[in-house]
Amino acid sequence: MHILPHAIPLSADEPRALHVKQFLDNPVRFSLTVKLDVSAAKLCPYPFYAVMLHAILQAANAPQCSNMRMTLQDGVPAIWSEVGANYTFFHAETKTFSSLFLPYCKGVAQFVAAYNHNRARYEHNSDYLPAPIPEYSIPISMIPWINFDSFDIALPATNYLAPVITMGKFCKDGERLHLPFSLSLHHAAGDGYHAAVFLQTLQDILCKIRIADPRSALSDRM
Repeated sequence: MHILPHAIPLSADEPRALHVKQFLDNPVRFSLTVKLDVSAAKLCPYPFYAVMLHAILQAANAPQCSNMRMTLQDGVPAIWSEVGANYTFFHAETKTFSSLFLPYCKGVAQFVAAYNHNRARYEHNSDYLPAPIPEYSIPISMIPWINFDSFDIALPATNYLAPVITMGKFCKDGERLHLPFSLSLHHAAGDGYHAAVFLQTLQDILCKIRIADPRSALSDRM
């Protein structure tokens, strides 16, 4: 399904118009790492990685997080109406990974079914890109062997506006489980404020996960 972006006019009335132009002319990315409370997500009756992918996409597609869907179309800043996940899939046998795609859907059961379908289809295909990745996607990966306090992915100084997300190994902190979560964002797409809005939206979603009903483990409420 092709998803058309909505253009963002760079006019004097656009609050960040000058900021967008400044950071497109002088590409800058920034990274930050936070610890998310994933206690409810870990108890969800679905694969933890799939639950996190769904929650991340739910946050990125929220109206208040349009900065996470920013792109360039023929050099013009635009917002995807919806984004999916360009996520890494680890192959235990070869110790390598593939990059796969999952479109976003509100229902977690349907999303997990698509995740399991990908797993069955590409489990023994260790190609880096076994299938094309649409433009309307955000890169998401997990390093489940390392509990890190800081993570910065070294990207070249280009105008790739999508956020890049990396998760680590969760650890127990008292009665809670915390997951290291790194966000790399192009400064043209957003500032610290917009990163904070996205992270808070994601944390709110994770805290509202319903555990009792396995047919609908994630709340659709923002």
